[in-house]
Amino acid sequence: MTVNALDVSCSSCEAARGVQCTPRGDYAGERIPHAVRDIHAGGTGYGFLERKPRPPRAPSSPRRTRKRSSRGWIHPIDFCDVAKLLAALKKLPVFRDTPHSVRNVKLDLGRGRGEWCSGRAFLRQHRLRLVVGESANGAQVAEVLLHELVHLALPSGVAHSSRFRLTLARAAREAWGIAVDPSPAPHAPSPTRPRGWISAYVLDGLIQADLLALLASGSVVLPMLPYRSERKIALAKLVEKRAEHAVRMLVTAERRLKLARSLERKWKQKVSYYERSAAKKGGSS
Repeated sequence: MTVNALDVSCSSCEAARGVQCTPRGDYAGERIPHAVRDIHAGGTGYGFLERKPRPPRAPSSPRRTRKRSSRGWIHPIDFCDVAKLLAALKKLPVFRDTPHSVRNVKLDLGRGRGEWCSGRAFLRQHRLRLVVGESANGAQVAEVLLHELVHLALPSGVAHSSRFRLTLARAAREAWGIAVDPSPAPHAPSPTRPRGWISAYVLDGLIQADLLALLASGSVVLPMLPYRSERKIALAKLVEKRAEHAVRMLVTAERRLKLARSLERKWKQKVSYYERSAAKKGGSS
């Protein structure tokens, strides 16, 4: 029995309208595109029930060689001062008009793999979690940090609504001078996510692209950590300063301990004197 291509949902037949499919067995004439495609490939029509060997894997691309440091891969958070960046973003005027203060927000910083940067805001704990991939750029780190900070500044029910997008657009304008449309049209509408949810991530991408261009031109500079050699020198100075402080505190503690021992000895003598006096008076009477 032959079935015309228009009666069977087969991608191969639709690509060439003159081709006809011949499904076999009890499935003849039914709309089973997986079986029809299997016949086109020379199978039996029951390929969806058979276990076929896996096709050979394509040769993987050679791994990118990255510069290594003494502790492993050189990571973006090894040279970007995220704590100082967060402190600067907290002082933006936009956060003076928000319901929640972001002054005491705590930051948890993590490392990841890949060319991405993700964050999450914990409203009740008043902290945010930032995970930075090894190939992420400074624009992603700064924008995701600002995105999560806006979440903490607004009520929990706001999510990615128009209020959130307006606040994020204003914060980007105040922080880096980036003017973007707070309600961009999604590239592709999602059947499961609302339009506002997708528009928020499109807005993230627009801000990151503009910020990356500003960083490349030198118009915007992110706070950077000093070089490792300078950090070692600063750490050595800090250790020396703390060691001197510890010595001073030890001398003070020894002086107090010596004074306490002398006072203990003095009052022990007084107690023993009064005990002897009381014993003598009791014996004489």
